[in-house]
Amino acid sequence: YYSYKYSRLIIGARGYVHYAIVEKLDTYGGILLGYKSDISKIDYNDNSPDDKFTDGKTTLNIFAGCRYFFNDKIAGMAELGWGVSILCIGVSYKLPNN
Repeated sequence: YYSYKYSRLIIGARGYVHYAIVEKLDTYGGILLGYKSDISKIDYNDNSPDDKFTDGKTTLNIFAGCRYFFNDKIAGMAELGWGVSILCIGVSYKLPNN
């Protein structure tokens, strides 16, 4: 009997280019350049020592997405990408300008 745990940490900078095609729909594309660290751990649940594997490398993510604004501050968003994630969906909140 054993247990397996896997985690990934990505730290980087993203750049966007926005182009509005229709009103209330913000379309964009961009890239992320960063560092990706993968950690795997196997716990054998007996007297055997645990195995831990780490791997770190630079990563590049290319993505395209859109945000649909329901009002001035809240939008639903979706992104398609390559390199980090294939699909990302969520809610976006726009901070007020001061």
